[in-house]
Amino acid sequence: MEGLWQICLGTYYFQGLDVKVKILHVNYYDKWTGSGIAVNRLHTALRRSGIDSHMLVMRKDSDDPTIHEASRFPDYTTAFLTQRIAAQILKLQHSVNPAPHSLNIFSNPVIQMIKRINPDIVHLHWIGGEMLSIQQLPQIPYPLVWTLHDSWAFCGTEHHPDVREHTPRFVEGYTRENCSLPQKGLDIARFVWKCKRKYWTGLNVAFTAPSRWLSGSFSRSKLFFGRECVTIPNCIDLDVFSPVSSSEARKKWGIPVNVRVILFGAQSTDNPLKGVLFLRDALVKLQERNQGEKYILLIFGKNSDDSLFQSCGFPCIQTGTIQKVEDMVSVYQASDVFVCPSLIDNLPNTVMEATACGIPTVAFHVGGLPDLIHHRSHGYLALPYDVQDLADGIEWCLNAPAEIRLNAREYALQNFSEEIVARLFTKLYEKIWRKE
Repeated sequence: MEGLWQICLGTYYFQGLDVKVKILHVNYYDKWTGSGIAVNRLHTALRRSGIDSHMLVMRKDSDDPTIHEASRFPDYTTAFLTQRIAAQILKLQHSVNPAPHSLNIFSNPVIQMIKRINPDIVHLHWIGGEMLSIQQLPQIPYPLVWTLHDSWAFCGTEHHPDVREHTPRFVEGYTRENCSLPQKGLDIARFVWKCKRKYWTGLNVAFTAPSRWLSGSFSRSKLFFGRECVTIPNCIDLDVFSPVSSSEARKKWGIPVNVRVILFGAQSTDNPLKGVLFLRDALVKLQERNQGEKYILLIFGKNSDDSLFQSCGFPCIQTGTIQKVEDMVSVYQASDVFVCPSLIDNLPNTVMEATACGIPTVAFHVGGLPDLIHHRSHGYLALPYDVQDLADGIEWCLNAPAEIRLNAREYALQNFSEEIVARLFTKLYEKIWRKE
């Protein structure tokens, strides 16, 4: 069976692209955050396929010589100061949207850094945090690809729209009438959106997004209405993230073999957008109707509130932030089900990793999660923000036949391999290079 994105975009092969063509990925991080991990994986996949791929980042946490850190360039002196100023300005919004916010109105020397690297194609990714200003972006003197990892490109300051909005502002345009900020808050999002409209009208960029949801949101936005955004998923090393016997993994984390392990994790587990309160309430319901079952909740990621899960009724193991890939893999391999109760999300790496390891995932039917989970095939898509259905999904995955693990692994092989994703991007680079 062909993978989802192969069906959408056709089957592509490496041909005709000069391996000397240099691709520069511009992203804030090279390792941490969802976008940093995704971009680094793409960078690695492209280099393995013979493409001369490089990265330019604000913060470098690896020792890869093909990844260039902005702060090491001599003309990078005031950027961190502008970040602090921007953070103070953003506070004037009094926004109740817990998503990250970025201004990107201050110029900085990133373009000069790009010129020093002198790529043939610049591939933009997550450029928030004042990495690249709105007015500077059209000045980049190279062909541009921009992979959207969230909604900031077509929103105001917010990186995701407020899930409580009936009609997101990015669809209608940012007007005085549709502002939902408190009376004392400044509508800075409207100002930033108007800057984007001013400088990005007719912007010559090939847009991509990892999920159909984000591509669709882009195309129906007021800012880019009707423009194409090609859906190309993130990739993953399927030799690293793979199914194995859980016994050794459970021994590593001190988990008995005779319990059901429910896994939850994120970079910051108490981030409201990750849905931790919905998960807690679902676990309470699960315990109430299955009191004879033995459960353990396994949690990875940063957590500032240890009391969140004390009321769920069964033991909890918290690993904290995991640094090593092999430890991350063993966490999935020790689990029976992964729960991703995100209120809004693009194409979470965690779900992709769980799927590659053959672990079924339960999530709300929101954002890009339907691109990762086929309902009752290798996971469960619960009704959005329905705690009861989330609990039903966890129970279904725990009691489903073993073939759902095989289905999960097969889905990852069909859609997220380095070879498939590198091939899709190579085809796009080739088209841009030839100016087709």
